[in-house]
Amino acid sequence: FVQHSRLKVTLPQASTTDRDMNAPALTIMIDRDGRFYVGSDEVMGAGIDALKRTIARNAGDSRDQSVTIRADAMTPNQNVVTAMDALGQLGFTRLSIATTPSKPGTGQ
Repeated sequence: FVQHSRLKVTLPQASTTDRDMNAPALTIMIDRDGRFYVGSDEVMGAGIDALKRTIARNAGDSRDQSVTIRADAMTPNQNVVTAMDALGQLGFTRLSIATTPSKPGTGQ
């Protein structure tokens, strides 16, 4: 599991609940500028087809693995929808979106 040390992603907040704490098999990262990363590979090229090629190359034949989308809180929602659409077209069904826990008492 490789994290991009140069890539700063501020995750949106959500209340904490019981979650599967195992590391996901595949991670899609989206930075605030809308750049996509699959695992440790930056998606080269624009559009959903370039994203799908990079996902397929990283995932191999496995479509039943879990996928986590880690999108910066400031990235447009369309980028998250594009990632979900690409994953759905490739046959992935176990998707989750990474968030950070909200601070108690802040209502966020």
